Amino acid sequence: MQNKFFYLFILLYLIAYESKAQDLPITHYQQAYNTIDSMLTGKSSLIFKRAVFTVENAYFDGQLNQKQFEREITILKSLTLTISQSNPITYIENDKENVIAHSSIFKVMTDTIPLMLDSSHIMVHLPFTYDFKDIWGREDWTKMFVSKLINTNKGNCHSLPCLFR
Repeated sequence: MQNKFFYLFILLYLIAYESKAQDLPITHYQQAYNTIDSMLTGKSSLIFKRAVFTVENAYFDGQLNQKQFEREITILKSLTLTISQSNPITYIENDKENVIAHSSIFKVMTDTIPLMLDSSHIMVHLPFTYDFKDIWGREDWTKMFVSKLINTNKGNCHSLPCLFR
């Protein structure tokens, strides 16, 4: 008989805890989980950039600026497209468009590129470099982040491919 009361007490406690937990604000990690789950279950579109931002933003407790993040990626995408359109190559195989796209990405990643903003202003895009300090993110997990790569132009085998995905 005592076991029944004990289990009843545990059940009531769990129900009360669950209802109280539902009243608490959703954390950034819970939001990130919900967003990724929604993508993976087909409730929303699979958008890699959104998934990366969501996870990194949760880590930073909601402090990342999404507009800035997306703006920087849009600039890199525009630069890559401009390079692919302005540098014709003589490659004639069936995968020519794929080769042009990848060579443009490679140029953006590895070259210093001067950009004319107007007749008197030049901006320079600097190449991305490999960050050899803590490459596995064991001391600082943010070393793995695309947001860190965008801010410093230094990345690793995780962040560099994620940026150009």
